[in-house]
Amino acid sequence: MNAHALALALTVFCGSCVGLTLLGEFKGSKVMMVLGKPTASLAFIALSLHLANWESRPRGYALLIVVGLGFGAGGDVALMSKAKKWFLLGLVSFLLGHIAYLVAFARLTLVEDWLSPWSAFPIVAVLVVLKYLWRHLGSMRVPVLAYMIAIVLMVMAALALAVAQTPPLSGQAVRFAVIGALLFFASDVAVAKARFVEAHFRDRLWGLPCYYAGQLCIAWSLA
Repeated sequence: MNAHALALALTVFCGSCVGLTLLGEFKGSKVMMVLGKPTASLAFIALSLHLANWESRPRGYALLIVVGLGFGAGGDVALMSKAKKWFLLGLVSFLLGHIAYLVAFARLTLVEDWLSPWSAFPIVAVLVVLKYLWRHLGSMRVPVLAYMIAIVLMVMAALALAVAQTPPLSGQAVRFAVIGALLFFASDVAVAKARFVEAHFRDRLWGLPCYYAGQLCIAWSLA
């Protein structure tokens, strides 16, 4: 199996594990969920390690992306529990992952790249989400606000890659990074709604695929 075929196989395998996780949630099967979700997360880490070219990429970019994906996988495992302490642990893990992505993207952009009209999109979006969630957050307002600031900055940094005068990555890599960041943001809306407002399987039905597709896209930005 050549390198590209293996990358595609890992991507498909990750998607299959996400499908198993969703089926487990629909049927109430903990076995399916325990088998599916961590395995899907390991698949996107394996994909990033397979695609990472440690020498040809901008220095440190591949390492930061792999580290971010690792924190994401840790958050995935933590959120399998309904307990508040595990939710907080997952929130911190995802926060560290966003910071890793933020640093990876921001190191490749200039201040003026952040000033495009596109930068307003994640700011407006997060304000709308916070307005919707605020009265439901209670004691979690501060940690959730810190998390939202981090993800907005991460999305802004990804968008800055797309408008940079001198693209630091290939056009394909930039597209994957931007799409991945936006999908990650969308998936967090589903998680927050389920956690703080009202949980429905339909939220998982679109939120979980968005999350894993986002992580896969960010991993593919290493290709």
